Amino acid sequence: MLKMKNHGNTIKSEATDNSDMARKILLERARKLAKVTEEIQEDCLEVLQFKLNEETYAFETDNVKEVIKMKEIISLPSTPDFLKGIVNIRGEILSILDLKKLLNLPDKETASVHKIIVIRQLNRILGFLTDEVMGTYRIPRKNLQTSLPTLDAGKQKYLKGISPDRVIILNANNILNDNNLIIAEET
Repeated sequence: MLKMKNHGNTIKSEATDNSDMARKILLERARKLAKVTEEIQEDCLEVLQFKLNEETYAFETDNVKEVIKMKEIISLPSTPDFLKGIVNIRGEILSILDLKKLLNLPDKETASVHKIIVIRQLNRILGFLTDEVMGTYRIPRKNLQTSLPTLDAGKQKYLKGISPDRVIILNANNILNDNNLIIAEET
């Protein structure tokens, strides 16, 4: 049953009062949640996590163009061991790097299907072999450790940080812009 209240010359129902009150409460909750979401986005890195051997690594999603299934890789003669070869992706020739070799990790064979993570920065694009892609996650920036004792000094520049749960976040920009990875033909 709907009760009516007389407020001077206007008659309002309790249902209208409750509806207005509920609307105000919901708007205030929405404002608070929006503020929390903004804070979370500012304080976190969004990363694509993947496995190399049994360790978890990640690239920031800003650098990831796509993840593709393993394709036939064409080997190139007289190239460093970290350059696995090239593949044709929709008419674009893509160099494929083996992160295990690049980071001097043991080369353990896994039963997982290999994936290729395609990284792009401006006009540079590379593919990286992985054992397994695990998905995207948010990692708090404030909790990142900035060095990894097991990584040699030359490879330390590839590191962005390590999360408290031991996810090793790689700096895709530093990898893509490393002059040591550019292979020049000698005559």
